[in-house]
Amino acid sequence: MSCFVVIQFEWYITSLKERRTTKLKYLSDYIKENDFKKWIESNEDILLIANAGAGKTYLLLEQFVSYAKEKGLKVLYCYNRNSMRTQFAAAYENKYDNLTITIYQSLEKKCLFSKNDQYLTEYDVILCDECHYFVSDSWNKNTYISFEKIQRNNAKKIYFTASPEPFFAIHSLIKNSFNVIDMRSLTQQNVDTIYITSGQTLFYEAEEYFLKQNKVIHFENNKENNMKLALKYASKGYKTVTLDADSNNEITKLIDSTSNEQNIFVDFLATTSTNENGVNFNIENNVMITLAKNFDFTSIVQSSARLRKFNDNHISMLINTPHKTLLQTCFKSNEKKLKELCKKKNDLMKASSLVVSILKYDFYIARLDLENKTIDEMLKTKDLALFYETKLKELFSNASVKVIDKYDLIPIEEVLNDLLANDDQIILEKDMQQLVKDTLCIGISKIKEKMIEKFEVTTDRKTNEGHKETIWIIKRIAKN
Repeated sequence: MSCFVVIQFEWYITSLKERRTTKLKYLSDYIKENDFKKWIESNEDILLIANAGAGKTYLLLEQFVSYAKEKGLKVLYCYNRNSMRTQFAAAYENKYDNLTITIYQSLEKKCLFSKNDQYLTEYDVILCDECHYFVSDSWNKNTYISFEKIQRNNAKKIYFTASPEPFFAIHSLIKNSFNVIDMRSLTQQNVDTIYITSGQTLFYEAEEYFLKQNKVIHFENNKENNMKLALKYASKGYKTVTLDADSNNEITKLIDSTSNEQNIFVDFLATTSTNENGVNFNIENNVMITLAKNFDFTSIVQSSARLRKFNDNHISMLINTPHKTLLQTCFKSNEKKLKELCKKKNDLMKASSLVVSILKYDFYIARLDLENKTIDEMLKTKDLALFYETKLKELFSNASVKVIDKYDLIPIEEVLNDLLANDDQIILEKDMQQLVKDTLCIGISKIKEKMIEKFEVTTDRKTNEGHKETIWIIKRIAKN
């Protein structure tokens, strides 16, 4: 059984005060050759955790492999999506003759049909990109094969991910102990704002509302619904496209490009989670990721990572909380599967000593256990939106996270700005009050509640031709 030690690279920041005021950076700003030297000389393997877009792959494929070449070390880099090779990985393989690049699935096929235990022994270091893949990849049921083969090898392993929870779920199966270097608090994040809705109707209303000001990347594992949404928005004048595992069009060719130029030129792109890992959507405009049915926070983090900061654009997310009935159904289904898997594993252990076959069940069990642990937390909470808000603030510490309702989709700020024009304050009498109510379909109390940070909204009484009338006083709040 392995053990792990969490290391925070706090010594790179001289004080808490400086850390708070220091602009978040890339991994290569912190980790240098001296750290590589310590990794290689250590008896432990390494788990490197950093935010999506923090430069994990660049650090290891460019700087670490270069260092390894100087030291005469052969490196194997494993990744989990073909698009990663076409986008950038192959360029590094051509650049460094000590580097071999392979996809996990290819490794699994080779191991599945090979009895050669010497396979991979020529490598001194194995880099495992997106190592959460071993547990969380719902598209591949053979991840345990590559995992077992990598574990059996004596090479130094460097695992890296932005979502370590699935990897921690199988840490007891890892042969060697490993040090955890958690850099999430020190590296940049790509998401600026997160909105949370409760209810499918509100979610789709919000998606359409935000589509007016943003490009939208919609993640949903329902190709039929993705197509319906694309057709709906296309009928309203938006340029749309859908992508899935079988897509082969101009969009996929652009995404697979090694270029750092913009590669998405549509207003709305709907995709399944086949594009959740290993691709970069480069969009110059402000862009929003929308997740209609997702209670897997690893998947949320990975989906958010597909949008990288591009020309200082603003990246936001819209996430809908699942209905508790759906959660209960999933939980019960997982519980049933877990019982079946545990029985099969126990039967296999009595009849055979095939480690790999048993490991398969360990992985299935870990995946379902992890999912049910999250679902159980959700079912126990009284306020699911608050649960999401708290969880997402932990995962995206630099993002603004807000639960929204139908009133947040009303252009209150736009209407008030039009009324004020260049003035800082305006007084509205009865006729104008009614016009505002008719325009926004809400009263002053809701206006005051929603605009509390931007406008001071108060009422007063004044006498007009002997009659007392209520007036609204709207004042713009000065920015600090």
